[in-house]
Amino acid sequence: MIDFALYKNTLTNGKKLFKAVVLTRETLTLDDVMDRMMQQGTTVTRQDIIAVLDLFFRTVMMLVLEGHSVLTPLVNLGVSIKGVFNSQDDTLDKKRHEVKPRVNANKVFKDVIKNQAQFQQQKPNRPMPQPTECTIPTSTDNSTLTPGGGMKLSGYNLQFDESDPAQGIFLVAEDQTRTRVQFMLQNTARELIFLIPNTLTPGPYTLEVKARYGNDNIRTGVLETPLAVPEAETQPTLL
Repeated sequence: MIDFALYKNTLTNGKKLFKAVVLTRETLTLDDVMDRMMQQGTTVTRQDIIAVLDLFFRTVMMLVLEGHSVLTPLVNLGVSIKGVFNSQDDTLDKKRHEVKPRVNANKVFKDVIKNQAQFQQQKPNRPMPQPTECTIPTSTDNSTLTPGGGMKLSGYNLQFDESDPAQGIFLVAEDQTRTRVQFMLQNTARELIFLIPNTLTPGPYTLEVKARYGNDNIRTGVLETPLAVPEAETQPTLL
């Protein structure tokens, strides 16, 4: 069952319209997925699952790097190039162009969600962090993270206790490595301003805001905007 609640839509020019916000239960890792697989009574060992998944992921990435598009039951993967070329004879320049992974939900996955997802509406006053948008001064599209740079997060119920390590802003890498933001400049219910951790390595990230409600109830809000730290540009060797 997927929980959701209705909140006022601030982008409707004063009209009293509402938008649905999915209430994320928790963020699960690949280990959690394998735990669920083992609970289904499979005769395959956990070590076999790990080996097959590792081979699958490495093979998919290898095929994409060879220039193929790979279709899976969940997502379609490939590569795209972002940026403008000045003429048909122009060449790829990493200072002007960005090579990005292309990931789209497969039609099979879309149909499963569309036809089989069951929803349960919750009262809108259930408090939880709701990050809605981010502003990154060093990024033209507010999606490129600059380690050590500044970032602003807007939304609702964002404030958290900075002294509690379970709460805060977390940037989650593809391998589920979680990096907590340490340097906060502003911490209010509607706005968080902070420094992006300078330990982040290149790759895509998901941003989560965690806040505690009650004694042990940690709730998580996930920013829908995909974020990424770009690969460092290699400098030419001076002879």
